[in-house]
Amino acid sequence: MRLRAIPLFAALCLALVACPSKAPVKKAGVPLKFSRGGTVHVAMRDDALGQSGPGDPALDPAREYVVEAFALLRCCLVRTLYGYSGHPTDEGGAELRPDLATGPPAVSTDGLTWTIRIRRGIHYAPPLQRQEIVAGDFVTALKRVAKVTLQDDGDYAIYYSVIQGFDAYAKGKADAISGVATPDPHTLVLTLTRRVGDFADRLAMAATAPIPTLTSAPNAPFGVATGHDSGYGGFLIASGPYMLEGSEALTPGAPVDQQKPASGFAKGSKTITLVRNPSWDPATDDLRPAYADRIEIQETGSVQEIEDGIDRGSVDVMMFGGPPLDVPLGQFRRYRSDPSLGRALVFPRDSTRYATMNLAVPPFDDVHVRKAANYVVNKQAYIDAFGGPLAGGAPTHIVLDSLEDNQLVNYNPYRSSDRADALARAKQEMRLSKYGDKNGLCDVRACRSVLGLAFGPPAAINAARSVVRDLGLIGIDVRLTAVDGNTFFQKITDPAKRIPLGLAPAWSHDFLNASNFITPLFGSAAVSTAFSVPGSSPGGCCNYGLVGASPSSLRRWGYAVTQVPSADDRMNECLRLVGRPQLQCWTALDQYLTEVIVPWVPLLLENVITVVPARVVNISFDQFTSLPSLDQVVVKRTPTPSPT
Repeated sequence: MRLRAIPLFAALCLALVACPSKAPVKKAGVPLKFSRGGTVHVAMRDDALGQSGPGDPALDPAREYVVEAFALLRCCLVRTLYGYSGHPTDEGGAELRPDLATGPPAVSTDGLTWTIRIRRGIHYAPPLQRQEIVAGDFVTALKRVAKVTLQDDGDYAIYYSVIQGFDAYAKGKADAISGVATPDPHTLVLTLTRRVGDFADRLAMAATAPIPTLTSAPNAPFGVATGHDSGYGGFLIASGPYMLEGSEALTPGAPVDQQKPASGFAKGSKTITLVRNPSWDPATDDLRPAYADRIEIQETGSVQEIEDGIDRGSVDVMMFGGPPLDVPLGQFRRYRSDPSLGRALVFPRDSTRYATMNLAVPPFDDVHVRKAANYVVNKQAYIDAFGGPLAGGAPTHIVLDSLEDNQLVNYNPYRSSDRADALARAKQEMRLSKYGDKNGLCDVRACRSVLGLAFGPPAAINAARSVVRDLGLIGIDVRLTAVDGNTFFQKITDPAKRIPLGLAPAWSHDFLNASNFITPLFGSAAVSTAFSVPGSSPGGCCNYGLVGASPSSLRRWGYAVTQVPSADDRMNECLRLVGRPQLQCWTALDQYLTEVIVPWVPLLLENVITVVPARVVNISFDQFTSLPSLDQVVVKRTPTPSPT
């Protein structure tokens, strides 16, 4: 579907909250439902932040790549030009909003120049409370992103290489990023090499949070983070409503080997302590109410320890970004059956599991076979085998609803009235295929001993077996082979292996734009020829179905099929749009992928399940991270006894 172009600035105003026609007016911050104060006790597994301590990637905005870190940085420690409100999608949590920016970017008519105005009078946390956040601090952050590479978990630089001169600077071929300019302290101008309408979404990632200049060494390339390439987290100068306890004692500018991390994140400690940033002005922050005065985060060895802490009263909030089956279900059921204990909550995790079909391998080279698979696979049976209703729900299309503003929540092109109807519809599709016969079954050689690769714990393998059984109902005999995760991705990422069916990788997002979902999964540039970590890049991973692969590539990889469908033209059309038109374009492309190309059988939309004790009187879940928004947690305070 083609959309009529509208002026880019007007389009972006449809997506962001503020569209000022005059000079921005200072807002009064987030309306409060509760008074501020008190302490929130949080627990997370000790492997959540990778390696704990200030000398490693933990809490380093340019190096961390786990949702727990995303959550702590967004809610509490740093502010970015644009961001999210820490709510679910149906409460506006997927809507991009100005944070340190005064409003939407002004985008040139060719879509290449983005001008962003920055709020005045915002200062850093101690010890730099006298230092104002200025445009050059965002340039410092981008330079650091270009130079500080992640090890095994991904690389933020892929999102910013679209800035003119970014790659040249990253490779040491230039002393600066030519596409960034700061005409005054409160204006940032970014020049891109091509039109990408999701660029504002990319600026919501913590990696772009401002880094203060070192006044004693203004030429230090990464400001106060200079010398902390292996980990800036313990030395981070906050811009959000909280800072690491002891930050006032940091000594930025001193020789790096003489700097000591903030006591709230000491090396070897199993605790992270956040206290209120005295520089933070709630009237300038429209995203974070920041109720608690203090947030104490305890790293524990297991989820069971977190469960025990909630029951004992030493833990208020569980921060756990893993699959729902890793959470103790016994405690969840206790809280659900006894409201006096608190609440048992279920929230979409924004992670979808799917069966990926190789469009160049018989019988999945026939779209009618792929449609038949979508009809015949019993998603509820898969979910029941995977862990039951608490594990998640059944997806009806490919892209996550949060990335489409819930526009397709009632869309289900493979709907059937019951299992008999589903099988009848699947057989009808098989009759239309080149592999089916009059009875709707595939009885040719291409449907015999089709390799299905699976990985994961026993529940995942059992769930994969349910898919195999369902495909057998239309004559597709799948030979299921269970392997470890590394082997699975090594094989399925290499097109030359010609894996017909993969069960069942998962995909989420880094930021809340469907570009971050569709591009790495269905773009021809995302067909990889070597193993890479899933999620590490929007190019080179993870188009396992070979959507858009070129005829020459197919020949090189040894396929007999000479052509597969492509989504590149539609994808590029969407990438050029901004704001609501882009959202609508992605939604239409989702429908095209689901009904026309059909590269997947979507199987499971995972849930987050958690318990909230009765003493927690307010909590919200952040769609950006699928974790609690710690700035919005309110714990009932025990009254202080009156003196007698």
